[in-house]
Amino acid sequence: MRVFCPKCGAGYKINDELIKVKARRLKCGSCGEVFTVDKTEEPAQDDAAAFDMVKDAMSDNKVSDNSTVDKEQDKEASAQSTDQNSLDEDEVAIDIEDIFERLSERTENLINEEKKLPFYKKIWLGIKNILGLQFRINWKYTTIVLLIIGLVWMYNNRYEIVRKIPPMNTFFKTLGIKAKVIGEGLEFQNISWDLQAENDDTRLDIRGFVFNQTEKDIVLPIVHIEILDNETALLQSQNTPLKDRIVRGGEKIPLALSVSNPAPTMKYVYMTFIDVD
Repeated sequence: MRVFCPKCGAGYKINDELIKVKARRLKCGSCGEVFTVDKTEEPAQDDAAAFDMVKDAMSDNKVSDNSTVDKEQDKEASAQSTDQNSLDEDEVAIDIEDIFERLSERTENLINEEKKLPFYKKIWLGIKNILGLQFRINWKYTTIVLLIIGLVWMYNNRYEIVRKIPPMNTFFKTLGIKAKVIGEGLEFQNISWDLQAENDDTRLDIRGFVFNQTEKDIVLPIVHIEILDNETALLQSQNTPLKDRIVRGGEKIPLALSVSNPAPTMKYVYMTFIDVD
């Protein structure tokens, strides 16, 4: 069927099947006018005649009809907007009620699940609630983090660990980490040194004692000797192993060492213990 806008006269061809109800509201694409098309009305036989009829009607009722139509359209638009807002509010109310109903059901399920928890899990859950730890723990990453923290702690406390658990030194050695203080508990006492000349050779004789300050027996490690000049620069060094020498707890044993052909500019002698390995 053919319809015309009552305001601007723009004509449109509309399929009868699109108007499924008795009357349908259409909007003019030219001027924006909203008007009603009745399906029961007979289509115009002549487009030109129909256009003239619409034009005459517009001329005769230019002021009154337009104002009346505008008022009616405003009322209809206002009523339609009010109805739509009412529908939107009803939909929102239904959605909110549905959300609260689902939340209530979920809360009830959680409460029932908590009642079935073992005693120790209830305690842990209470601690989490107090501390605000309401999150799921990823045990994979948590284990990795705890492992890293544990290894860092073991490295920082390796000397104390080996003191209390000596076999742990093997573990640290496997990782290439020194965790044992060599000669810990041993002390040099009454150390003196003297240069001896025999023919063209010179010998440095070092005498003194090694005292075990602990109550445990300690195997005497290698003695490391350094010869220093007046500015404490290293001139030469020597390692003297003393195997099969055990210093009992609280015992003091004599120490006699020799360095062949020491540097002529020697001024100081420095001694310490190093690992027997």
